[in-house]
Amino acid sequence: MKKIMLSAVALAALGTTVNAQSVRFGIKGGANFSTAAVENTTFDTKAPFGIGGYAGGLAEFSFKKPSDKFKAQLEVNYDFYNLRTKYATPTGDVIGINRVHAISVPLVGKYFITPSFSVFLGPSFNFNLASNANTKSGSVKSDKLSTKDDLNTFQLGGVVGANYYIVKGFFVEARYNYITPELYKSSRNVSDFGAIHNIQVGVGYKF
Repeated sequence: MKKIMLSAVALAALGTTVNAQSVRFGIKGGANFSTAAVENTTFDTKAPFGIGGYAGGLAEFSFKKPSDKFKAQLEVNYDFYNLRTKYATPTGDVIGINRVHAISVPLVGKYFITPSFSVFLGPSFNFNLASNANTKSGSVKSDKLSTKDDLNTFQLGGVVGANYYIVKGFFVEARYNYITPELYKSSRNVSDFGAIHNIQVGVGYKF
């Protein structure tokens, strides 16, 4: 499945590149605010947003001329998710902390409502690289446990958002990512998370 999805991403990127008349490259980064509800738990559980980060590069493709209203954008990003849970147990609240390192490859269509403001929508192909987890109860923290072997190495996402160009190539962006299926293929050593809801807010520069 992973090889099929990698091939699909490569073919989509190749097709976009071949048909493009001009390409602009850029860099970006910012904060991740992520949550994923825990399933199949006997405790009263909350899933507050955890703060992480992202950084990456982009290629923006114009198909007729640089001033096109519709463009395509291919990105490769490093994502750090910080997923938090709060369990109300009979002996007190327990905080679960899951840290995930991933690479995401969004391929979105962009529409420029004005020359400075655009909205975008498209799929994201997400590859989980590593993760670890620990718990906190009061002032007591458990040791970090590697949960890499429990990860679903591939997840498919959907991205929607907007960006605004402040001056020249500098821009700000905000986006929402829905990432599925569940993060972990096994709940042996980890929380049984559902789909991830991720909000990103950041800045960038397009050359």
